[in-house]
Amino acid sequence: GQQGQLVAGSGGLIYTGGALDNTGGTLLSSGGTTRLELGSGTVSNVGGTIQGDTVNITAASLDTSSDGSKAGMVSSLVDSLTLNVGSLTSNAGKLFAKTSLVSTGTTLSNINGAQLSGDSVNLTATNLVNRGGLIESNTTLNLQGGSLDNTSGQLRALGNVVNNNAGINNTGTGALRALTTDTSTFDFTGSIINQSGRIEVGNTDFALKANALDNRAGSIEHASTGLLTLDFNRVSGAGGSITALGSGDWNFGAVDGLGNVQLNNALTYTSDSLALLAGDRLASGTGLTLNLNSLNNGGELLSDGDLTLNLKGDLTNSGRLSAQNLLTITANNVSQNGGRIGAGSDTRLNLSGTLDNLGYLTARQNMRIDAAQIDNRGTLGAQGAVNLNASNALTNSADSLLFSGGAMALRTGTFSNLYGDVYSRGDLSVANLDGSAAQRFSNLSGTVESEGAITINATAVENAKAEFELGQKIVSGSLNWQCGQHCDGHDSFKRGAITIEQTLLETAVKDSPSARLVAGKDLTIQAGNVQNRYSLLAANGNLSITANDLLNQGASERTGQNSISIGTPGRIDTGYWDQMEFVDIPAFKAAVAAGNFDLARFEVLKARSSDSRFEEQSNVTVWTDSPQPKYAATLQAGGTVNLNVARTVQNGSLRANNTPEILTGKLGEDQTGIKVGGIDITINKQATDASTATVASVKPVQRVAADGSVQAVFTPVDYSGIPFAAVDPTAGATFQLPKGDYGLFIRNPDPTSNYLIETNPNLTNLSQFLGSDYILSRLNINPDSNWRRLGDGLYEQRLIRDAVLAQTGQRFLADGLTSDYDQYRYLMDNALASKSALNLSLGVALNAEQVSALTHDIVWMENRVVDGQKVLVPVLYLAQADSRNLRGNSLIQGRDLNLISGGDLINVGTLRASNNLSVSSGGSIYQGGLVDAGNNLQMIAQDSIRNAMAGEIRGGQVSLTAVKGDILNDRTAIQVRDGAGMRTVTDAGSTITARENLALNAGRDITNYGAMSAGGDLSLKAGNDINLLAKTDSSEKHELFDGGHKSVITTDVKNLGSTVTAGGDLGIDAGR
Repeated sequence: GQQGQLVAGSGGLIYTGGALDNTGGTLLSSGGTTRLELGSGTVSNVGGTIQGDTVNITAASLDTSSDGSKAGMVSSLVDSLTLNVGSLTSNAGKLFAKTSLVSTGTTLSNINGAQLSGDSVNLTATNLVNRGGLIESNTTLNLQGGSLDNTSGQLRALGNVVNNNAGINNTGTGALRALTTDTSTFDFTGSIINQSGRIEVGNTDFALKANALDNRAGSIEHASTGLLTLDFNRVSGAGGSITALGSGDWNFGAVDGLGNVQLNNALTYTSDSLALLAGDRLASGTGLTLNLNSLNNGGELLSDGDLTLNLKGDLTNSGRLSAQNLLTITANNVSQNGGRIGAGSDTRLNLSGTLDNLGYLTARQNMRIDAAQIDNRGTLGAQGAVNLNASNALTNSADSLLFSGGAMALRTGTFSNLYGDVYSRGDLSVANLDGSAAQRFSNLSGTVESEGAITINATAVENAKAEFELGQKIVSGSLNWQCGQHCDGHDSFKRGAITIEQTLLETAVKDSPSARLVAGKDLTIQAGNVQNRYSLLAANGNLSITANDLLNQGASERTGQNSISIGTPGRIDTGYWDQMEFVDIPAFKAAVAAGNFDLARFEVLKARSSDSRFEEQSNVTVWTDSPQPKYAATLQAGGTVNLNVARTVQNGSLRANNTPEILTGKLGEDQTGIKVGGIDITINKQATDASTATVASVKPVQRVAADGSVQAVFTPVDYSGIPFAAVDPTAGATFQLPKGDYGLFIRNPDPTSNYLIETNPNLTNLSQFLGSDYILSRLNINPDSNWRRLGDGLYEQRLIRDAVLAQTGQRFLADGLTSDYDQYRYLMDNALASKSALNLSLGVALNAEQVSALTHDIVWMENRVVDGQKVLVPVLYLAQADSRNLRGNSLIQGRDLNLISGGDLINVGTLRASNNLSVSSGGSIYQGGLVDAGNNLQMIAQDSIRNAMAGEIRGGQVSLTAVKGDILNDRTAIQVRDGAGMRTVTDAGSTITARENLALNAGRDITNYGAMSAGGDLSLKAGNDINLLAKTDSSEKHELFDGGHKSVITTDVKNLGSTVTAGGDLGIDAGR
């Protein structure tokens, strides 16, 4: 009964009956077995005690809860506790067994601080509730049955845990712990709800299986070096953690957040799909292998060993994938959106689809990527070798970087670099997958650069501005209305001559940065078609191009002088005429004289002579190029340039304005028949006189530095007496600061940093670049002081290179300079040598007096405000030497130049060699630019050689051979209408000059309208005739007098003779 006592001795205690109420009572046997057999009866042990050496209870229910002051207790002191009850309730009660505790029933409720423990515990229940309770075993804990509710409860075992339940709720502060050297297995057919709960197992091996795992904010810990086996169909783990000291073998279905996962040893992970959210972390101390359908990673996947991803579908990464050793990804597509993928050794990607990299994809050693398409919009590269294989296309977008510390091999059908950077410290090669020609290599307003050699094999090679368009505008103009009939004003109408003069400027209306294709050693291109437009194609070593066609096309600002003459066959009302002649035009001229040219007003006045009463008599525009390079195309090598072209070579721009017709002689010399619509004529100016046009050259002198290293110091070129001009690299029309975080250069947002612009740190790790630290240190200024600079060493070198190219059309200022490093140091050394004499101050621009005293090109660090910040900028001061004016704004230059063209060769630019220059054409040579050699110059054409448009051919020893055709040294003299008369547009004539001997050999005729000269012997040999002729410069002016009833025609004729001059012997040999 309640609060009663029933005590038995060693013989034990057996109770049989319908019900037992031991509330607050005691029922025990001392030294024996306590056996309660109630069948369908109930046992109430609230606040009571049931005890024996061995305890066996069979009943419909057992309630051993606390009565509020005393816990109900059932315990076996020596042996087992066996409970066979349908419903077991222990609310803050206690059940203890010395050895095994076995409970079998429908419901087991161990809640609110209740304790259930034994040496081993075996519980079977359809519904097991351990809310806030403790179930503990010294050895094995075996839980079998239906659902398991461990909310804020504890399940602990010092041995194995074996579970076969429908599911478990382990939320709140719930904990499940096991510790032994054996294996613990939790097997749930339902779900594990471990929100904010803990599952902690120290067994050697631990297996956890369920239909679903909810581990949000929960933790699963395997504190052993054995194997952690996890098997779930669904996983939700945001904010949770799974850790293990050993290895793992996991098989997951769908995953929505994984939380923080850390294993000390290797993990093999298999899943249908995996979605790691921001804050999720999956890490392994030795190796991580994931076998998935797809992976969407917004968190971290980390391995201190290898990281292997085997995906049947796609990888989308906005988080971090990192391996200390090898990183291998096999997938369909890989897409990065701000993510990072990196390896401590090699990175390998094997994709059947596309790599879209808007992020960081790097390797500390080597990288290989195989895909159908590679689109890089971020940073992609390795500090070792890089091998990118894209069967369709490989693209590098704006403000993106492809880099390698070793060799770079790009194998693809089509390569495109648009406003991006490609940088290799080793050799760089581009071809198709099998090494054959790629379809296209396109570098548009981007940089492709290698410190080693570059080899390109493609059907089409394009190195050009991404956007470039020339347009014309009127910059000044004048009008004149001159009366020729009824000028006294007594008649109702007048007639006369109207002249409109206007100056046109042709300049870029759309522009973008030049493309740069630069090899630190040799550059070799094998292609069908090669085009270098308004850009730089250069090699520090030799440059070789084998192609079907070659175009090196630059452009310049041009000025056009347009003259329009208008007659008046109709009658012009006297008031209309007088308003123009005496009022509107004088007022317009007065405004222009005061410095105010009103284009809109000018157009209105021009329109006054556009109706049917007026007739255009002549319209002629004469164009001349600006002498300063503006949009240069440069093909240059420090060594030999070898060009072997099967069909056509064109160096320079054959724009409109009849340039091709004048060059080839197809434009007749009499164009006076052209009246309506007018005619455009290009008149070239010659470069510097041949006697003074020497290319600047510097020679390195070897010196031993204090640290024992050998350095090259260059002897500067003296430009005394030549004006200098400042060139601010940040003031160019196409200058812009880098954007984003992925390009070769990135902004440093820290206002206390040394540089506003820094080289991408992935590349900075590879090498150091000479910068203004050099000049600051020699001025005894700590480079880490408060002098913040625009950019670091590599950025400054790029600024100087681009500024030199923009000003001179050449990569280097002088022969002998063979790298950006040499050129920048040369300019800084010149500045240091001039500092004291010129009293230069760091950060301060040179004044007019200091500029006029300069004798050498220098660079000086001056303060500028860029992007709202005060920084030091390297400013160039360059001699404005005539030899730096680039004829035709298109340059092909090398120490030696060998050019072979199977078809015609067209040059309206500059061909230059500091040593020998050889040109061979299977067709004709049309030369309207400059061909200049420091030593021997040889030109051979199977057909003819035409030197026109004030063309210049000059060298030391000069030889021209036209095997089957003519040699023509021409002068432009084109007759055009001038009102009712005519005039002649002429140039200075073409020249062929040799400082030593000159030899011309033609299969047919040699004709000279210009100048030929030799310092030594001069030989002319022709199969037919040798013609030394003159052109006629004539004009005819028509004027009306006496009210239009009388006319005067004034004719002027000049002969522009040709010359042949020899310092030695002159030989002339004509076949007829």
